[in-house]
Amino acid sequence: MTLFAFVDALLLAPIRAEAPADLVRVFPSADGDSRVVSYPNYADARDLAPAVDLAAHQQATVSVGTADALETRTVELVTGNFFRALMLRPLLGRLIDDRDDRVELESPVAVLSEAYWRAAFGAAPDIVGHEIVLNGGRFTIIGVAPRGFRGTYNGHAVDLWVPVHMQQVARPTGLTLDRRGWGWLSMIGRLRPGETIATARAELGRAAARLADAYPGNGRDFGLTAVPASGVADRDRQALGASLGTVYAFTLLLFLVTCANLAGVMQARLASRRRDVAIRLSLGAGRGRLVREWIVECLVLATAGGAASLLVARLTAAVVGRLQPPGGVVGGFAFDACRRPRRRIRRRARRAGDDALRRAAGLAARSRDG
Repeated sequence: MTLFAFVDALLLAPIRAEAPADLVRVFPSADGDSRVVSYPNYADARDLAPAVDLAAHQQATVSVGTADALETRTVELVTGNFFRALMLRPLLGRLIDDRDDRVELESPVAVLSEAYWRAAFGAAPDIVGHEIVLNGGRFTIIGVAPRGFRGTYNGHAVDLWVPVHMQQVARPTGLTLDRRGWGWLSMIGRLRPGETIATARAELGRAAARLADAYPGNGRDFGLTAVPASGVADRDRQALGASLGTVYAFTLLLFLVTCANLAGVMQARLASRRRDVAIRLSLGAGRGRLVREWIVECLVLATAGGAASLLVARLTAAVVGRLQPPGGVVGGFAFDACRRPRRRIRRRARRAGDDALRRAAGLAARSRDG
């Protein structure tokens, strides 16, 4: 059960967004060898392919806090239409939008994930407007992302989002966004109403041809292709494939061995009760009654074993969720992204969040009245 839960969360669950079936990922080569694109190429593709609301994003690791209290967190740099393309609404404040996507280094703002907001700030209802220090730069917190959303890749949990125009602070490389030869952004988009993925592919193909002609530095084979968006990247699927195959094989072997052992135990138990069965039959007990007693006994044992296995599975999932295996084995997956808290804790957290939202609404109402 634990294995199936993690496989579902990491590989099968869709992106946590509205209408995920309308989302597509766009890659800058028809053969799929390249996964990233420069910001100028992204901007041109966005403008030349109106069938899809195309956004760009990339994750990075940042140091959060001052020199005497630093911690490492995952930040995602996003374009102004990223949250709009995913059709997400903020839990508090606002999300990054087009006003934050104009001039480089002009919008030092940040959006927190709900999980990070609760863990680091105690679900403070007045968090909007406070400052947070990322890589030594001060960012203003403008909002909290919706509950449960931690990025578009399952297993790679994002704690904060900042505008892509703040990349010189959040992802310092010494390069500016206008470098067409610097590919570092991934692309995701939503098909506009009435459009199909075939239409989007045709428009992206024409856009790629124009970009290849206008900018020979992109290469003759430069292309753009759209595929249905999945919550797992191909590289992650490949990284987990061998590991999951081995784990599934051991799980199946353990299941077969357990079944064989149980069958042997039940057979031995039946053989040891031959004298008891013979006495009951001689006293007038019917075979149907004996069969019903055995079935009830088996059901009781199966129910007890199932309950014990569910408890062990929950505990195992909680323990594994707190581990971070070597990145070379699982491709850098963060298992805490798919760990689900216990129901009581979820209810408590939900009540705390609702209380925080009510307090925030009350503060806003009093400020308007004042």
